Amino acid sequence: MKEIRKKAPKSQAVEEPASVKAVSDRLRGLIGPPGSGEGAAKGMPLIVYAVAAGLLLVVLAAVGWWLYQRQDLQALRLEEKGLQSLARADAGSTEAAKEAAGAFERIVGGYSWTGSAERAAYYLAGLKARTGEADKAVELYQGIIRKSGGKGDIAPLAQLGLGYVLVSKGRMEEAAAAFESAGKDPRGIPDMALFEAARIRQGRGEREKALEGYKKIEAEYPQSAMIQAARQRIAALGGPIAETKEKKPAAPAEKN
Repeated sequence: MKEIRKKAPKSQAVEEPASVKAVSDRLRGLIGPPGSGEGAAKGMPLIVYAVAAGLLLVVLAAVGWWLYQRQDLQALRLEEKGLQSLARADAGSTEAAKEAAGAFERIVGGYSWTGSAERAAYYLAGLKARTGEADKAVELYQGIIRKSGGKGDIAPLAQLGLGYVLVSKGRMEEAAAAFESAGKDPRGIPDMALFEAARIRQGRGEREKALEGYKKIEAEYPQSAMIQAARQRIAALGGPIAETKEKKPAAPAEKN
């Protein structure tokens, strides 16, 4: 099938905001035309030049912030487009998966300083794992974890995703470590991560570590969807299962 590549939109000239332009014009009048020496000829005090330089820095900062916000908005629009394509890809569209990957790659490569970049890298890693590009997925997940320093809401999800990709590559010890790291962070899906880590430990004959993981689910996440499976595995490994306390129905109120 011939791959269809969309041409990137032409870059548009960026106009200065009116307020920024007004201050710039005022500064040019204060300092004088370049090379004219007008200010010096009139005996302008040095303090005026210092003030003018300070104002110029303020203008540059304002322009920089304006450009940053503009690019952040562009990244958000690309992210929205990528998510729409990702939804169609989940429904089975191969072409939509390519479109989604393209949008996320543009964000990661061209808007790396924006808030969308980390999320785009996470979505892209999932797509790469799905299409068999496991090495690229590992690289993306590890990049998210490294850059975030373990902070933010995406890092524990990246640890979980990394664990699954490492399992697909047969790197079980590394996978267990990734799952265990994700299991320590309540911002992600810690009960699932703990279960996957314990299951790997059990498969490798590491009974005590496996029991530790299953028991942690039992103790800390009693409402988890993994709780029954965890208890079954505790029993299979010969470990004690904590008693569940059933709530007694409330007594009917007495009528006066």
